[in-house]
Order: sequence, then C-alpha cells, then structure tokens
Amino acid sequence: SSRRRHTRFKCDWSSDVALPIYLQFSKPAAPAAAPALASGTLRIAYVKSDTLLKYYEFFKSEQAKFQSKEAKLSKDVENREVSLQKDLESYRAAEGNMTRTEIYNAQAQLTKRGENLELFKQSVSQSLMAEQDQFQKDLYGRISGFLKKYCEENGFQLVVQYTPASDVLYGAEPLDITAKVIEGLNEAYRQESGKLKAPADNKKK
Repeated sequence: SSRRRHTRFKCDWSSDVALPIYLQFSKPAAPAAAPALASGTLRIAYVKSDTLLKYYEFFKSEQAKFQSKEAKLSKDVENREVSLQKDLESYRAAEGNMTRTEIYNAQAQLTKRGENLELFKQSVSQSLMAEQDQFQKDLYGRISGFLKKYCEENGFQLVVQYTPASDVLYGAEPLDITAKVIEGLNEAYRQESGKLKAPADNKKK
C-alpha cells in the first residue's frame, strides 16, 4: 500500500449553482400597481440572486447544516487515513522481523483497509452530492413557488436572474423585486419554522 492522499469533500453553494432563475408565467392576474415597461407590454422584473441567497434565512440555515455535516465527514475520512498510514509505517518498521506468514497477513489486512477506505470516501462524496442536489430542488421549488404567486398578484409575466455572470446587462431599479422577494420568502420560512420575529437585516437589498 502506498501513502494515500487526503481528500476533502467540497460542494458549491454559490449563487451561480444554487439559483438558476428564469421563470415565465402565463395568464397573469389583472395588473396591480407595480413597475412595468409600458402599457400593454410584457411585464418583467428581476432578482439579484446573490443578494437573495445572502439574506434568505432558509438558505443560510441549510447551508450551515450542510457545511457542518461536510466538515464532520471530512474529519472522519482524515482520521481513517491517518490511522491507516500509521499502521502502514509500523508494518514497514517491523517487516524485517516478521515471518512470511505474518507479512502476508499484514499486507492483506492493510490492502483491505485501503480498499474499504476508498469505498467509504466514494460513499461520502456520493451522499453529499445527492443531498446537495435535493437541496437545490427544494430551494428552487420554494423560490419558484413564491414567485409564481407574487407574479400572479402583481401582474408580471417574467422574472429573470440578475448577476454579473448573467445575460442581463442592465436592469432599471423599479424592476428590482429582490427586497420584496426576500421579505416574502423569509416570512413564509418563519411561519413554517415557528419563528415569528424578523431579524433586522431581512430588508437588505
């Protein structure tokens, strides 16, 4: 067996991965007093996804839980790697005084432990990826569900994601609904989790 390199399991929780928002809605309700490009035209709004994720309490809470779990599993992998490496070094130091049978048994045991470690690392990685994928679906479902209702109530047909990496090069300030979306999402999340008081930063834009 050779020295095995420690691998951490990092998953991307950035806004580019977490929020591909491009939602189109049909049959809108009668337009309310909301920003519009012009009378009778397509009504568009945009959301700054990086700001949304920064202040969306559900995302921050789940992100913290995931990172804690990720760190714990990574530490478990690291401890197993260190233990295996120490036993490998002990074997090499004692090999000269061992019988052929002892050498064969020690090598077989170390090889088996190395194989099990690799299987464990793969299992951890797959588990974290599956959990992240499920979270992405849940996050998208929560945001798209809220935006559908919001757009029906305010007469918008299209909401786009606005980030430095998006295709939107300019968005007029009146079309920015980020703060209202954050407020609505956090209110819904607090009701769901039984938290009635809003933190001071929920109105950040």
